[in-house]
Amino acid sequence: MDSITIIASSYFPETCAPAKRLHGLAKHLAGKGHKVTVIAPLPNYPQGRVYKEFQTKLAQEFHEDGVRIIRLMPIIAPKDKLLLRLIAEVLSAFLASGVYLIHARSSIVLASSPAIFLGPFGALVAKLTGAKFMWDIRDLLWRYTQAIGETGLRKVAGNLIEGLMLWTARQARFLTATTKSQQDYFVQHGVAESRTALYPNGIPEAFFERVKAAQPRKKRPGTFRVVYAGLIGYPQGLTTLITAAKLLGDDPSIEILLAGDGVERATLESRCQVEGIGNVQFLGYLSQQELAELYRSADILYAQLRGEPVFATAQPSKVWEYLATGNPLVYGGIGESANAVRRSGGGLVVPPDDPAALVTTLRLLKDDPDLRKDLAAAGWDFASIHLKQETILAEVTEKLLSVGGMHSPKALSNIQPEVIAGALSARPDK
Repeated sequence: MDSITIIASSYFPETCAPAKRLHGLAKHLAGKGHKVTVIAPLPNYPQGRVYKEFQTKLAQEFHEDGVRIIRLMPIIAPKDKLLLRLIAEVLSAFLASGVYLIHARSSIVLASSPAIFLGPFGALVAKLTGAKFMWDIRDLLWRYTQAIGETGLRKVAGNLIEGLMLWTARQARFLTATTKSQQDYFVQHGVAESRTALYPNGIPEAFFERVKAAQPRKKRPGTFRVVYAGLIGYPQGLTTLITAAKLLGDDPSIEILLAGDGVERATLESRCQVEGIGNVQFLGYLSQQELAELYRSADILYAQLRGEPVFATAQPSKVWEYLATGNPLVYGGIGESANAVRRSGGGLVVPPDDPAALVTTLRLLKDDPDLRKDLAAAGWDFASIHLKQETILAEVTEKLLSVGGMHSPKALSNIQPEVIAGALSARPDK
């Protein structure tokens, strides 16, 4: 029986995009008869506290869906302390690597971002044990220091880390990227294109069904609800949304709800209190069911990444999730995500970091229910046809196993979002 070890920074029942995607991948591999082990921290997303039901031991082992899961006590640093977070990531990667060497050696080691040091440690232990190393890239986090204008020692450290990441990429037998720009970045830095593949985030069938069955979250009659759901951090630039909310204060029918958490949340909440911005609510972290209910009640879903060029390569998973809810979306950003929204037909794109443009677009959509309906229908159709996770995973595993010499080679092309085939299900009624 072929064996695969996935080293991850999150895993089910955590609800972030990497955890959901790796859960699907591990189940799919196990379902094909492979011996799959996942090494991941004890669940702690998004609050940075281990879930109550997992607080009994420092290390725990489970068997779920045919997958062996080794859970380790996470090393958690304050979200606003960059150096401490880097140290915590290094220690966590070191610990996971030790567990692999002692308890989970396999034919293939697959390390997954966004935790950047899992890649280098994964490459190292694969080399030590003669395993094939594969790297799953979801974001180029090490490049973000360029976006926030780091100088001095931090800039030097950022350049050193980038060099380490490129070395890691060159060690990989197979490397996946979420966007074409990410894939091109590695090819331009010496990674053979034949060892890379483009695989977008997908939406599980269960998500479509959950949203379809959910009861809308209550709201006042006549309310026009704008929803953001996701991380509240620097890359998202949600100060733009708060400024837009202030400019929309003359329209009492508009309310803006933010679900999620992150390092910028306290600052944004404080600003709303100080400036008397009363049409904004911070809901905190919501369960998957609560989030589905919120989506069903929304009139518009909003997402943004700041306008710095480094963010042009990113593709927030929330954009795909938004399309799958049957709601129109407004996206503030540039690059691949903006192009994907335009291609889907499911939303409107505004310049990032531009509150006035966002206000104009929200007023336009509020006053045009037919446009909202058309955008929602197009977005849902695009997601249901092109973004089904089950279809994407089938392609991913075939290529992964073929490259790893664990499966009969099969003709595969890089997955493009516009050509992934998937089954249709009934669109949720709004």
